[in-house]
Amino acid sequence: MIPDYLTFIRYQDKRLLPFLYLILFFFLGLYWRNNGYAINAEDAGFLSAITAVILFNVIYELEAYWMYKGVTKNVDLSYFIGKSCGVMEKRLARPPAVAILALAALWLILSYSLRLPLTTPALVALSAMLPLLVYLVFRWLRSSYIRQLGITTQHQRQYRTLYHYIACSFVLNMALTLLTIHPLKRNPDFSAAQGWLTPTLVVATFILCATVLAINLLFTRLSKRYVFLGKLFLNEIDFSFSTGIPCAKFHETSLAFRLLLVLSIQFVWIVLVNLLLLLLAWPLPFAVYFLICFLPGALYYLLHLYWCWHTDYLAACDMYFRWNEIDKRSQLW
Repeated sequence: MIPDYLTFIRYQDKRLLPFLYLILFFFLGLYWRNNGYAINAEDAGFLSAITAVILFNVIYELEAYWMYKGVTKNVDLSYFIGKSCGVMEKRLARPPAVAILALAALWLILSYSLRLPLTTPALVALSAMLPLLVYLVFRWLRSSYIRQLGITTQHQRQYRTLYHYIACSFVLNMALTLLTIHPLKRNPDFSAAQGWLTPTLVVATFILCATVLAINLLFTRLSKRYVFLGKLFLNEIDFSFSTGIPCAKFHETSLAFRLLLVLSIQFVWIVLVNLLLLLLAWPLPFAVYFLICFLPGALYYLLHLYWCWHTDYLAACDMYFRWNEIDKRSQLW
């Protein structure tokens, strides 16, 4: 039996809201921990940016997801019959516009709130408010995108290859990472005052790179197959989107072997980078230093992301052809 819209979103929201709280508390908690377990008005911009980037990641594929739901009639959307979406709402509902407006609104809220005397209960309440605001934006966009399904035509091809799609996601992930680790530039363990090749700096940088890689790999477990299926229906991607797997022989090895090899290369690379900086006596901003040191981990992350999403893309293509066959047979009846 196909569930109606209201039943489905109640089911979805019971899982979505805890997920939003988990993700936001995780990244905001990392920022708080990296900042020495302290938050003040100067952190409003970074906290707003972290929340806005997570919001953008959550809503970016929402239209494709509901296109999949609408085309396959997975959910009864008769609730929206006769309901339309205005031109202004359609423009404001674009993910970049939503993220920019959210960033500005969150900065205003946080910069004002963090200037007030903050007790522990007040800080907890403020932190609990952020996922709720993200959920409210998501809820509005969900309704807006569904109301646009009736007037949505096939889009121009947005991504020519999976490499292009991954590059956009990678830039967002790196932005979120740099925002989260920004306070570490004041941490004595990452100071080059005693020299670039001190054991403390090398080990701290290696632990940071390994932690960032582990967190990024963890989030690759989230499947993209239904998003890719929606994008196929929207014509944003085609069947030449991903034609093969890079480094196929490396992919065939075990995950434990790959991670051990990458971490070994990562450690040697950090030592070489620090040695070069010591010889050249170059001062580097913390963000640039981290990006250079994280290069081996970033390259492996890109490969791992491609392997995972290539599999999801093939699954989406299979579902697309199956749906076309089912649709043809239903028309014969």
